Amino acid sequence: MTFIRNFITCIFSIIQISMRTIKILLMLLLTASQSALAFNQKTDTVIVTNDSCGIVQFIVTIDNTDSEALWIWLDSNDYGHDRKKAIRRYLMKRRGDFSIFDIGADPNMIGEWWHPSAPKYCFVKYLEPGKTFTIVFYSEKALTPNCWNCKNAIDDIRVFSDREINEYCPGLEAPYSIKRISYPHNVIAFPIKADKLSDTISK
Repeated sequence: MTFIRNFITCIFSIIQISMRTIKILLMLLLTASQSALAFNQKTDTVIVTNDSCGIVQFIVTIDNTDSEALWIWLDSNDYGHDRKKAIRRYLMKRRGDFSIFDIGADPNMIGEWWHPSAPKYCFVKYLEPGKTFTIVFYSEKALTPNCWNCKNAIDDIRVFSDREINEYCPGLEAPYSIKRISYPHNVIAFPIKADKLSDTISK
């Protein structure tokens, strides 16, 4: 009897461990599916010849092939895989910058709300399904070939789903708020401030 009781206890323990393992695997699968976004990103390098100086442009095009909107911005901080922290820190940090898009004066305005005096590195782009957005990094002087590595700048491009934004930063889905903070154009450009692109984006 003792043997049978121990055997049954062992079987139940194995079943409990298996159920916990399955639960963990399902949670990991759900997390992976939530962070998988459908968009195409292409990078082109263009050299513009002017007065014998090669001016370099790195052109990054993001094509939203997903069924929901995407949010795009630049951030050079490393958050690992913590997408919640990446979203909340950036949007809360930039709240003061976003206040220049004040819609309180005229909530019916549908024009371009991007204030020309705003620092462009604090932009946020709300990209609707089927739309394309282009980010151009360009040099104000000729760069030598060994400085053409655009990996740092590309790594600074953050892309999140509309679902993630609403989950981690509730309130942004309120009426007019998307138009209030979204950069209104389809192309934005950033000068390369130094001989390395990692110095381009302000922290």
